[in-house]
Amino acid sequence: MRLRALLAPWDGSTPQAVVAVTGTAGAGKSTLAVRAAHTVSDHYPDGQMYVNLLGATPGVGRLNPLDLFGRLLRGLGVRPETVPADPDEAATMLRDRLTGRRVLILLDDAAGPEQIRPLLGLPAGNALLVTSRESFAVVDDCAAVPLGTMPHAEAVTMLAKLAGAERVAAEPAAATELVALCGGLPLALRLAAARLAENRHTRLGDLNARLHGEGRVLHELESGDVAVRASLQLSFDHLAGSPHELDRAAAAALCHLGVLRTPDATPEVVAALLDVPRDAADRAVARLVRAHLAEPGDHGRFRLHDLVRLFAMELAQRRLNERDRDEALDRVLGLYGRSVRLVMRLLDPHRVHPPHDFADREPFTLTEAGDASAWLRRERANINALAAQAMASPVPSLARSGAHLGFSCQWPYTFVGHHNDIVTLGRQALDVGERLEDQEISALAHGYVALGLGPAGRYEEALVHQRAEVDLRRTAGDSFVRMRALGNLSVMLNSMHQYEEALTSAREQLRIARKIGAAVGERHALTVIGAAQLGLGRVAEARATWRELGRLAKRVGDDLHMGEVLLGMAGVHEKQNDPWSAAIVYRKALALSRERHHRGMELRCLGLLGRAERLKGRVEQARAHLLETLAVAEKYGAGYWVGFAREELALLDGVRAAGDG
Repeated sequence: MRLRALLAPWDGSTPQAVVAVTGTAGAGKSTLAVRAAHTVSDHYPDGQMYVNLLGATPGVGRLNPLDLFGRLLRGLGVRPETVPADPDEAATMLRDRLTGRRVLILLDDAAGPEQIRPLLGLPAGNALLVTSRESFAVVDDCAAVPLGTMPHAEAVTMLAKLAGAERVAAEPAAATELVALCGGLPLALRLAAARLAENRHTRLGDLNARLHGEGRVLHELESGDVAVRASLQLSFDHLAGSPHELDRAAAAALCHLGVLRTPDATPEVVAALLDVPRDAADRAVARLVRAHLAEPGDHGRFRLHDLVRLFAMELAQRRLNERDRDEALDRVLGLYGRSVRLVMRLLDPHRVHPPHDFADREPFTLTEAGDASAWLRRERANINALAAQAMASPVPSLARSGAHLGFSCQWPYTFVGHHNDIVTLGRQALDVGERLEDQEISALAHGYVALGLGPAGRYEEALVHQRAEVDLRRTAGDSFVRMRALGNLSVMLNSMHQYEEALTSAREQLRIARKIGAAVGERHALTVIGAAQLGLGRVAEARATWRELGRLAKRVGDDLHMGEVLLGMAGVHEKQNDPWSAAIVYRKALALSRERHHRGMELRCLGLLGRAERLKGRVEQARAHLLETLAVAEKYGAGYWVGFAREELALLDGVRAAGDG
């Protein structure tokens, strides 16, 4: 009742800006908040949004401000590529989008006031509904709704509803004792009731006796969690000791889920953990959901309550030996490693990954580029967390597989613009290479970090890493990897306008590529050579190089190198003072980049098309393209293109001022 009054005042006045539902784990904070949000939905005609902040989720990093703003802005209809990469700019955009609206934002599982502080001060009429284990007393304009234990009568009623009114009525004293043993916490009561509902012959008194025993076993746990943990142990023991194979499979699934440190999971992951077919994993997950040990989500996903997750982690330590845990993790790495490589084959089948023998697992079912991009967006947090977990492992094979999972993300993340992730994973892989004294890992990691730093405009730092890869490749690896390192170096040098050295490196790459028959390396080298020639003003040479590249790319259906040909030929038109022809070709390249879901190429096309329109004197068309360039570049932290767009917009303002004069 109080929650409704705060969020939807009866007199129609402005709702409370921040409402915090606080209490211990298992107190029912999330359930209460979700129900309250549904109750007041009519008061927020512009919608409601839900974000899990992962503030108290064991083994999983908290949601950072940028990801939080990104989810909210996308929920408000902002295109993913236009969400700013700077948290302050994203906050400003969010406030602008919420001005004049009435939206309720439910932030579940906040670590504390600091995690939601960037969202404070939303325009009047909007409200934040927060759940947390921590106090929010220090937050201005915040109404706290602390949850203690359930009132006795309410708890008994809940027990009767879940386990059967007749059984509760037959043992009223035992029902009272059971409520006390569960600490009056809804989660513990649901778990106990699920146990009773599954075995109609179990008396409440017998269940109480077992809970007493589990409470003694869990003496090391915090007092606030003991009731829930005892109920969890009982639920697990029931499944593990059941004569039914499905129950035992569910118990095994819960135990193995404790191996992972990912935010959520899918049946495919459970199948890999248990090394069983997908349909068996589906049934095990459904059984966990029925036992209130897993919470279903969208796209077949599920998550574990924080305390269930912690319990599962303890189970994995107690019941699985080190080899079992390592093998389970290795199978999940195989699942994701092979799935990410499938994503890249769907996005661009001509890209080559560093060889690595991932565990033999059937990848996720993906059949086309659109499916692949959507899957990557959903799984990004899990992929990054899994790679980081494996790279931190003391087991060399797992650490190497974690590094190669990150390396496999190089091209998919480049396509969708997650350059910061590339840098983070690359730096983690550098640690692996140093720890294991593995020159192959170190070389790949240096190139990986350079690839992520380049779009941010951090060229000097990127060049250090790129030269380090080339140096390592002089002694580590075969001709193919030396060729690729030279190609990456030449791209970086071109970006820094060091065209002569870029040309030298690219020609060496071309020589090696033709010698070993690496067709994709040959096409890459021609791309860089053409760009360097154009940068040096050798227009005729550049045109000839682009035409040669076009013939090779067309022969094998390499759309992305065809896109490079279009960009190169448009650049030739610009050099010849023909922005009209350049704009036509840039539009073709832009359409191709969007068709192939390549955000990086799309960004280049937008910026260069904006410049061509400015050179044509079409100010408004140029401005529209450049503003979109700026938004996309800020979203992905592409510093070079941020600067490019701002410089071009400043030139446009000069054109307008001259026209007005």
